[in-house]
Amino acid sequence: MVAQNGYLYALSEDGFLTTARLSDSGKLWFTSRVSLGSLGSELALDGDSLYAALGNEGFVILGLADPAHPAVRVQNSDSAAFHIVAAGSNMFIAEGTTVTRIDVSDAQALQFTGCRTGSKTVEAIAPLSEDRLLVASSAGLEVLDAVAADTLPTIATEATYPPRHLAVDGSTVYANSDGYWESEFSYVSEEGFIVYDLTDPSNPQAVGYHGTPTGSESYLNELDYTGLVPNGTHVYAAFDYYGDVDTDAWGIRVMDVSTPSSPAVGVDALLDTTVTAEVMENGYLIVEAAGVLRVFDLTDPAHPAETSTLSVPEIVTATPRSPMLVQAWPNPFNPSLNIAFTLEQTSTIRLGLVNVLGQTVWSRDVGRMGAGWHRFNIQPDRLSSGVYLLRVSGDAFNAVRKVQLIR
Repeated sequence: MVAQNGYLYALSEDGFLTTARLSDSGKLWFTSRVSLGSLGSELALDGDSLYAALGNEGFVILGLADPAHPAVRVQNSDSAAFHIVAAGSNMFIAEGTTVTRIDVSDAQALQFTGCRTGSKTVEAIAPLSEDRLLVASSAGLEVLDAVAADTLPTIATEATYPPRHLAVDGSTVYANSDGYWESEFSYVSEEGFIVYDLTDPSNPQAVGYHGTPTGSESYLNELDYTGLVPNGTHVYAAFDYYGDVDTDAWGIRVMDVSTPSSPAVGVDALLDTTVTAEVMENGYLIVEAAGVLRVFDLTDPAHPAETSTLSVPEIVTATPRSPMLVQAWPNPFNPSLNIAFTLEQTSTIRLGLVNVLGQTVWSRDVGRMGAGWHRFNIQPDRLSSGVYLLRVSGDAFNAVRKVQLIR
């Protein structure tokens, strides 16, 4: 969940994007709900663009010219994306152990400009600055060079704890650590709250910790922090606690970080279900729990006070204005390729093939086409065998599919 200029954007696990307006008095009004696919993972904001990671279904970039009704500009189903962030002209996605950098300065011609594959599954990514990217995994907190050509080399690693969620507040980074299996029979429980000092990105320091003693081996009485939102000398940590039947609990924990080396628990705002996302906007903390958006007043930052709720509607009120590439066959192809897609509205369509260097090696201006189903057969002559990106672009969108030519 992300927020900007009084608008809140929440992505459900089944791929629905909900937009709501937050008033100065802390009331929420629903403005739109669209389906981006059948999976939803993460959202990121940067300026007038909203980025949505859709797991194995790829990612979507939406424009916010009308912030109440985000409109799809780019739809890419070629690269899986479970984590997503944006910094400057670059977007970063992560899947498995791999982080990929994409130049989004031209939304109609995305450029995949670098990647890095590590040894551990990526749990979270976060931009420290435009040229430094943070990666959380069981290997520790890694700082990557975000602008190096081709690769994203590791500058430094802080390996004291295995962080998961990340929240950046200037040169201070907050994270949660979680339990993990070292082997089939060895579970290491390190559920806790971490404070990192990134004043020198080449020498990250874990300066504070609160939680389970490092190295304990129990997955009972487990406290999982599932989200982190910084607010000055406090951090709001969504948590789940699994003990016995009588002690299970869910809610928001207020962490006092006025002394970074000794983070302390303030109060727990207990809720009746798991918090799946949280964000802060205009002096309010908004959390999503069981399909309900709940607003907390932060006038007293140490004691959040719930003020209003908004149930997320089940009905889909709009569909994203983009084409859906339903087929590109046969794949691999030789010599011709069939392309079929649908349009939600009239648009000027252009087809193209892009090689691995990001060069457009074949294109066709199709012209204005109306809403509905469309099919083409193309025979791109004089191309050599290889992998290409098939691009279908329109007035305000760009859909991509990987295809292979075999001569």
